Amino acid sequence: MDAIAQQALIALDAEISSLLPVTVPAGLTRQVRVLPLHVTPAGIGGYIGPQSNPQADVYARRVQASVRVAVQGGQDQSASDHIELVTRNLMCQGRLDLRQKGIFWLKPDIIDARSAQFELLYEYAHHPIETEGVIDTLDLALEANVTPYRAKFVWDVSTTALVGQADPLAEFAIADDPDLNAGSPTSQWVFNAAEARIEQNAAVRGGPLTTAQPKKAGAQLLWRPQQVPLTLDKCIFACEFSATSNDGIGVVFHRVDEDNFLYFLASERHRYHMFGRKRAGVYSVVGSINNNAGFALNSRHELKIFSYDGKLSAVVDEQQTLAAEVGEALPAGEIGFLTHGNNRARFYRARVIDLI
Repeated sequence: MDAIAQQALIALDAEISSLLPVTVPAGLTRQVRVLPLHVTPAGIGGYIGPQSNPQADVYARRVQASVRVAVQGGQDQSASDHIELVTRNLMCQGRLDLRQKGIFWLKPDIIDARSAQFELLYEYAHHPIETEGVIDTLDLALEANVTPYRAKFVWDVSTTALVGQADPLAEFAIADDPDLNAGSPTSQWVFNAAEARIEQNAAVRGGPLTTAQPKKAGAQLLWRPQQVPLTLDKCIFACEFSATSNDGIGVVFHRVDEDNFLYFLASERHRYHMFGRKRAGVYSVVGSINNNAGFALNSRHELKIFSYDGKLSAVVDEQQTLAAEVGEALPAGEIGFLTHGNNRARFYRARVIDLI
């Protein structure tokens, strides 16, 4: 895996976010997807020159990418107005301003009432912060500096990159919760190569679909980069998902074992987002449940989870929907996809940043 290329994609995400309108009108949700089309070394084999302080070599990657901004919900006119504002923000940038962000050119591709697509060429230069330092640390304002920590890249996988692999799920591990309802099916995690996505196609669950009880046992697919379990106590991670079933979909994190983990779950059927915890086999709700949230069916969504110093927050399609405090430092553990009663769950991307 090319670590500098992965860092380039993370940095490009941040640069694009900085160019978009900060405020999304009430009733609308905005989804931004940056899809790399071509990544190549810049300079000579990636080398673009020396760095004097500290002394080190600087390597770079050029990324040709497609950026798609889509708006869901709300009135058509409000959505159209916001897409127009997004287009203006991007297309009215001066050449010098774009170049300072590493963007050589930016041009519109397809624009309609609820979405706009652009193509660009971007160059990312990795400047070591220690003499000939390792290239897996980032010194950039990741996620708008919402944490007091520096970011260390861990993993970023798009399911499109798994097409054609002998074992597309080699870096994942099935780990169904043992506390399922009697008669619940076991999970059916598969890779759909034709659609380039990971699917879970069984209505696996333990506990009610409503929030009447915190028990939300379900199907878990743990992320294991290079087949090694993650052990993170402070992190930011993200995934892209969609579903044609309106039941629970989300993530499990800080997973120590089958009886100790935290989870985020979203339900469209019952319109909730919630954090929960299973500790020594006992389930509980963490913080308050958002009973005015869910997810749009048949649409791709991006979920980001922030976890550090006992603080949790969930951001769906760039809108924070949950925030909670556990009241204690959380144990280092694994991360993975989660479904609860959802037999048509689809996942497209997984990203992990360690906070150091």
